[in-house]
Amino acid sequence: MRAQGMGASVTPTPLPPDPEAAALGTRVLISQLQIATIRTQGNDTVAVTTPDGTVLRVVAVDASPQGVTLRLA
Repeated sequence: MRAQGMGASVTPTPLPPDPEAAALGTRVLISQLQIATIRTQGNDTVAVTTPDGTVLRVVAVDASPQGVTLRLA
């Protein structure tokens, strides 16, 4: 899964063959989101692009003992 600012020109990062093996920690995710926001000139909308190319908006973030979950629309 990859997150990117919507409506901005962002160079996509190839997905790893096994997304579970490449799970990001929250500190790394936050850092990458901050860098992406700067590159998209302040556009802070987050979306997830699925393997089939569908773009889903992140509408909420939940936390649990199992980790962080992004709710999509």
